Amino acid sequence: MSEFINIPDYITKNQSIDNLNKILKIKILIKGKFLSLIINKTSGKFFSSLVNFFFSDKGKIYFENDLYIYKDKENKLFYTNKRVLRPTFGFEELVNELGEDYLLQFISILENDLIVDCGANIGEFYHSIRKKQKNINYIAFEPDPRTFRCLELNLKNQKGVQLFNSGLGSSNTELSFYISEDGSDSSFINPGVNEEIKVDSTTLDSYKFGKVKLIKIEAEGYEPEVLFGAKETIKNTTFITVDSGPERGVEGKTTLAKVIDFLYENGFKLIEFNPKRYVCLFINENQKEEYYS
Repeated sequence: MSEFINIPDYITKNQSIDNLNKILKIKILIKGKFLSLIINKTSGKFFSSLVNFFFSDKGKIYFENDLYIYKDKENKLFYTNKRVLRPTFGFEELVNELGEDYLLQFISILENDLIVDCGANIGEFYHSIRKKQKNINYIAFEPDPRTFRCLELNLKNQKGVQLFNSGLGSSNTELSFYISEDGSDSSFINPGVNEEIKVDSTTLDSYKFGKVKLIKIEAEGYEPEVLFGAKETIKNTTFITVDSGPERGVEGKTTLAKVIDFLYENGFKLIEFNPKRYVCLFINENQKEEYYS
């Protein structure tokens, strides 16, 4: 029902409204419809003011220097667009949900473990990792220059962090990168948008990492190419979590089969699956005894 009238997930908090009583259902429907109107018809400071007045339960949002900012008592996050709404109904809820989406509950993160984030966006996943372990080494890649600017601002004071404004693929080259309006579907494979820029793309193997605890890949349909350029890196990697959902190109194809085939051929086993986002968690068969011992 929420999908029928296009209620944002921020209102329903990803729960079905069909099982609620009639009064709560009507309140959520009205609230969701009104927020959709604000999202579609306003922007900038006016948009921020309306959201703060009507909807911001846990924090406030601002618009400064062409960026949106979420701020509460303990956290401050920069966004390029209206995805700034994501934490406004609870930063902790967002971080916990993102961790569950990527199946972090099945991984033990130890002090000084190396985490490689392929498709970091503005850095929300970093906070999900730090819920499990604060002292980590975190390397992140983000090809979109404006989004990377937010990533830098969000993580500039964090220790053990390295950030690269680069795409990842099967070779070191320059590629066309297609930018969606809300930033969530931007990809090296055109999802049906008009804005195109040229960005550098490298392979993970060219960085010659040491032992990696976890690689997270969210490349909007470009996940197979990222893995093709990481054949050596994954030999020293314990876990890989991949969003292989239906996001490849205009047709919205899933990369699930290609991802599973490649990783099985390279010594990994699928151990958990999140059907909501087609997220797969793999473990390196050559390292699982060490991990489980």
